[in-house]
Amino acid sequence: MREFSGSLFGVYVGGVKVECEISADFSVDVEMLPASAIDSGRWVENIAGYRSWSLSVNGYMLLEAVAADGKSLLDAVLTGETLAIEFRTEPTSVDGTYIIAGNCLVQNFGVGSSSEDAVSWTVNLVGTGPFTTTFIPAA
Repeated sequence: MREFSGSLFGVYVGGVKVECEISADFSVDVEMLPASAIDSGRWVENIAGYRSWSLSVNGYMLLEAVAADGKSLLDAVLTGETLAIEFRTEPTSVDGTYIIAGNCLVQNFGVGSSSEDAVSWTVNLVGTGPFTTTFIPAA
């Protein structure tokens, strides 16, 4: 087993890599519902409730038109479009390809600029339904 660089992971929307991505964070949450049982002396126990997931992505804004970038994610806010996303390793970069995939909606989108840095954007994608994980070993 070996670790690999975060630069080998990328976000894809509809099968197209998001251009100029700086960073991405995938997270899963499980709502814990309190319960109690006589067997535990009425100590609080938890039951797993609703599960949710999200993907936060940051990138640099591009002026030229590309298939998937910050502008296309902003457009998804306006259309309310459900996006098919993959957060995955590059196919030839490691000993296989690891993929987290699911459908999501854009929860929020922001653009930031300063006089000394490139214009950047940030988006939070919230899963609608389950996600899947897949590992495809290298040939």
